[in-house]
Amino acid sequence: MEGDLNAKSVLRKSTAGYEFDETSDEWRLDGSIQLKLSILSELGLGQKASAGFRKTLSRYAQELSSCHCQNIYYRILHFFRTTGVKEFSAEALSSYRASLDDEHIWYLGVIRGFLDSWSEYGFPGVSRKTINYLDGLTIKGNVKGVAVLTSCPYSGPYTSQEHLSLLCGLANAYESRELSQEGYSFLLAVSMTGRRPVQIRHLKLCDLGFTDNDGSRSCYLDIPRAKQRGQSVFRKEFKRITICKDLYDALNDQRNDVISWVRRTFESQNADVESLLPLFPEHSRLGECALTEISSYLNTDYLHKTSASVRSLRIKLNSVVNAHSERTGGPLIIGFTRLRRTFASNLAAEGFGPLVLAEALDHSDTQQVPVYARPENETAKVVDEVMARVLAPLAMAFAGKLLDSERDAVRGGDPHSRVKLKTEIGIGNCGSFRFCADGWKGCYLCKSFQPWLDGPHQSALDELLKERQIQKDAKVSQVIIGASDRVLLAITQVIQMCAARKAELQVIEGVNCYE
Repeated sequence: MEGDLNAKSVLRKSTAGYEFDETSDEWRLDGSIQLKLSILSELGLGQKASAGFRKTLSRYAQELSSCHCQNIYYRILHFFRTTGVKEFSAEALSSYRASLDDEHIWYLGVIRGFLDSWSEYGFPGVSRKTINYLDGLTIKGNVKGVAVLTSCPYSGPYTSQEHLSLLCGLANAYESRELSQEGYSFLLAVSMTGRRPVQIRHLKLCDLGFTDNDGSRSCYLDIPRAKQRGQSVFRKEFKRITICKDLYDALNDQRNDVISWVRRTFESQNADVESLLPLFPEHSRLGECALTEISSYLNTDYLHKTSASVRSLRIKLNSVVNAHSERTGGPLIIGFTRLRRTFASNLAAEGFGPLVLAEALDHSDTQQVPVYARPENETAKVVDEVMARVLAPLAMAFAGKLLDSERDAVRGGDPHSRVKLKTEIGIGNCGSFRFCADGWKGCYLCKSFQPWLDGPHQSALDELLKERQIQKDAKVSQVIIGASDRVLLAITQVIQMCAARKAELQVIEGVNCYE
């Protein structure tokens, strides 16, 4: 019987397809989550409370997502560690409630739901008095949307300038080989799709593709759904989204890297197996598998990058991607949740309604999306010339190196390296040997650009401002005009750097005269 506390070792299977022994002290629920039940004896829980907890959590693991089970596990442990009791009681729960502030009162709501299920399943360890106490409480839910509504500079959506700074820093780190193809394509995928990291982790090589209709290519990505009610099975449902060529190329390069690595490692190839390999694999696990074992793992997330590996990847990204915030004046911290919030906020700023936002964020309803529909006066404005002078030193859009003379340039002796504003007007040198068709505006954002101290950068600024004014007069969308904001900030920063450097050289020259 299921409620028999004396049952012997029993194998169960989590919704992610992993077998675990209900009586064991370690439960592997998916590729990233492993629960240690030995903590129950360490806390000194009574036999009934311990056994009831195991059996109830086991039922949850068989019916609900691994992440939800992990959340329950941590909330229950927090209760026992905070109160120091050995079993659940109305008195202990009342004391626990008093210890929680408004921000964390939702912890008790999670515990109440779990204990209600525990009681309904018929497992001992929770008294009727305890359930009656919990049922009589009114508990506020987890507060959501604060970071977005307050435009928090540390956890809310990135501004347009911050987002551009992040993407420019990402491109520069990738070009200089400080960042791997995997890191580059993972961040790009989160940023451009607005999907959760777990959804990107669960992608397989076969999920990336394109259609060709009458010579017109459309690229797509089949993304597995996550956090849907009643659906917690690995890759059970998908949504196909159209993606731009830049993202397709980055993910296709990542796919080719995975295929090459597998063929080198196993000295074999099988197209059917390769198509089901993770797009972002956990290389240590994949490398330890025998070739004959791989197929048995393809229907689980075991070979996919774990949540811990993604956290390590984010740390790596923050160490090599050089991006700055014009709001704080400090370096930007890359957060995948912030990128998702930015994706949604940008759509809301462009006038899309709740249904479109829910679809874009892969929500099943519109309950959570109104928070992104901020009033128009709270959305970002296009940067003007006056604002640029103030923001330029903070945004740090310029990524290159200012030169006193062309003689100091990388490739300074190569006339083909000169960047020209117009046919005969040079503004600096390019230090890269690769082909580039970005034009002089893109140069101001590039790490390889070396502007001259005496270059006509004010003329470049005037040219850009003239173009933007023409766009404004033609009633072009502010989104289009704002796309050049970062170039405006970069040119303004170069002009300010030139003025500071010239003043510095005058001081040095004056000192030398007195000597």
